[in-house]
Amino acid sequence: MLNARKWMNLFAAALFVAFAYGAIRLYLLHFSAGDAYTPYSTLRADPIGSKAFYEALGSIPEMRVERNLQPLSFASLKKVVGNREVTLFLLGANASDPDHAPLDFVRAVEHVMALGGRVVVTFAPTWEDLRAVYDESEFREERIERMRKRRMGEDEDDSAENRDKDTDDSSEAPGKQAEAEEPETNAEKEPPEPTEGDKEDAGTEDAKEDSDDKKSGDKSDSPYDTLYATVEIPERWGMRLEFDPMERRPDGTMEKQWAEWKSVPGLPSRVSWRTATSFSHLSDAWSVIYEREGKPVVIERPFGEGTLVLASDSYFVSNEALKNERHPELLSWLVGPHLTVVFDESHLGIIRNAGIMTLVRGYGLYSAFLGLVLLALLYIWKNAVSFVPPYEDEVQPDARHAVGKDSAAGFTNLLRRSIIPRDLLNACLAEYRRSLVYREKDLSEPLSRMQALADAERVKPTASWNPADAYAAMSRVLSEYLGRRN
Repeated sequence: MLNARKWMNLFAAALFVAFAYGAIRLYLLHFSAGDAYTPYSTLRADPIGSKAFYEALGSIPEMRVERNLQPLSFASLKKVVGNREVTLFLLGANASDPDHAPLDFVRAVEHVMALGGRVVVTFAPTWEDLRAVYDESEFREERIERMRKRRMGEDEDDSAENRDKDTDDSSEAPGKQAEAEEPETNAEKEPPEPTEGDKEDAGTEDAKEDSDDKKSGDKSDSPYDTLYATVEIPERWGMRLEFDPMERRPDGTMEKQWAEWKSVPGLPSRVSWRTATSFSHLSDAWSVIYEREGKPVVIERPFGEGTLVLASDSYFVSNEALKNERHPELLSWLVGPHLTVVFDESHLGIIRNAGIMTLVRGYGLYSAFLGLVLLALLYIWKNAVSFVPPYEDEVQPDARHAVGKDSAAGFTNLLRRSIIPRDLLNACLAEYRRSLVYREKDLSEPLSRMQALADAERVKPTASWNPADAYAAMSRVLSEYLGRRN
């Protein structure tokens, strides 16, 4: 029968197993729904994900569907795509900076199109003017930078001018100042119409690399000089993002908008649209596919050997849209003629970081990993369970100590084993002398009498020897003497 300690160990182990099962179950439920991922991710199965679109394409026998979980750069995408003609989807892109994009990102996208591929970018829906938000944020950063330089003494030449400018800036709210500068900013960023020569050179990689160097201002061959370089999208691709803030209803919802069909036969006549984003300042290379209230919202243009498609909304590729407002013709047109489709997840912040399991999978170290796990389990088993049965002592527990004896009885037993009976009275007298040493002169008389009693008892024959009576006589001598003194 198991003892209490083993029952407690089994109960603790059962609690640990139950907790582990609940934690793993909760973890799997959390990630099976996909709500831990960014909206419009193909790993997300709730209404605002796009997992249904991904799996629908994967169910087609001829199609090959992949995910890119590496950081989207020219080198990584070139390794994923290789020399294949693919359709690259960037769903739910965030236009935090409407007019600029990283140089390496743009080169990666253009590399796919240069090989004859198709790039489809759908922006995350928004109901506010992101350009005004960006301009206000940029205005504040510039003001903070000017104040920092003035404190550090880095702009002594124009300190008076900046001081006056900071004073004027502080007198107005940042939002109002940003709105006041908006017309001038738009005018400065007005993209020029591309010439025929620019259109012909758009598909060549040499022209793109030269353009990259010009836009970034890079005059060296160091990769670190262009690591954080950006390019202006209006000049690069001949389009511009516009935002028309939409008013919300009292309950927080938005009125349903419709994107009307403009060109490309075979597409739906209209599609529900749920964003304030549109496109403007389009070059002649662009074709308008859908427009909302006269403003383009889905556009397409040839780029090199491939094509580029931009959509200002991502709702029509979401799981909710595929259930309630499915438009297979539009989705088929987005995929295009290619049989390989790559969904990029890195622009949504979903990146696979290399770890120990990546090395295990890459080098086929499954057996070594399982061996280490088995060794760890054996070590735990060895320390938790004894293979040798416990030794049962044949000696009874009561024989190990005297039952019912106190410390005085134990001391008596010790004295009996250490002192012979005839020396017992002398040992007691020696203890008297040691304990009363500070009164030895006063006790010389009783101690001499006690010594005489001890010596008289020592010389008696064994038959008449009685150390207990002698010890009592010695105690009376000492007590009588102390009584007379007090």
